[in-house]
Amino acid sequence: MAVLNSIVNGELSTQISIQDRGFNYGDGLFETMLLINHQPVFWDEHYQRLVKGCEVLGIRCPPEESLKGDIAKLWHLSPDVNVAVIKIIVTRGDSKRGYQYPDNIVSNVVIFLSTYPAYPVSYWNEGVKVKICETLLSSHKKLAGLKHLNRLEQVIARNEWQDDYQEGLMADISGNIVEGVMSNIFIVKDNLVRTPLIINAGVNGIMRNIILKICEANGIMALEDDISLKQVLAADEIFLTNSIIGVWPVKQINNRLYTARLATKNIMKLLTKQYSVDYAAVSV
Repeated sequence: MAVLNSIVNGELSTQISIQDRGFNYGDGLFETMLLINHQPVFWDEHYQRLVKGCEVLGIRCPPEESLKGDIAKLWHLSPDVNVAVIKIIVTRGDSKRGYQYPDNIVSNVVIFLSTYPAYPVSYWNEGVKVKICETLLSSHKKLAGLKHLNRLEQVIARNEWQDDYQEGLMADISGNIVEGVMSNIFIVKDNLVRTPLIINAGVNGIMRNIILKICEANGIMALEDDISLKQVLAADEIFLTNSIIGVWPVKQINNRLYTARLATKNIMKLLTKQYSVDYAAVSV
């Protein structure tokens, strides 16, 4: 993805202070969302997660209208771009060296607009190949669920493969599968939809919660539960979710093939019908 334009603390810029605590310590949060026809998709859900994350970490959250105004500035600079990706980064702010921060610290806000990744339509129609990563997720109840800036585990995991897979699955120290490197995972077995609990590790994804709501509204049995690698491999269907891709069916994990996609395709259709976003069409 190519960055089109960026705003730092309300001004067009590509620079931030070397004293920024996000840069020094990963002390901050971020949200990544789809922008279609100049409108952020699932904005309310993303902003509320940002607010909650800031409350947990004690970071001053920027006002909603301020963020919306900055996003509007960015797409005004790229009026011909109908589909793009918005990333919002909120750090605790600048401070002197050391882990302690002053009470009056003011958060830094970085927003940038990027081109939409050129994923093949086959990822939605036929599914993707997935690797089981060797890198494990550490456990931390306070940080679990948050979209915080500490992504080193994901960086290491993503570099376990090149172009032979489209995503990787990560387990916690107990051996339970928690999420994908950039996604949440759902499995389907005997018409029951399951997704891992996000209690000790992982990101509580926006699309993950949208899918759970879709299941509840349409009488589809779904639950959050511990899921072992053995249960993943024995599933009838598997699909991955995030705010940029929507839903990707999984066609292969390592050497295990998955051909059944009836439940997955139904959920994908319901997502398009209820929220008027066809992610496969966006990629064209």
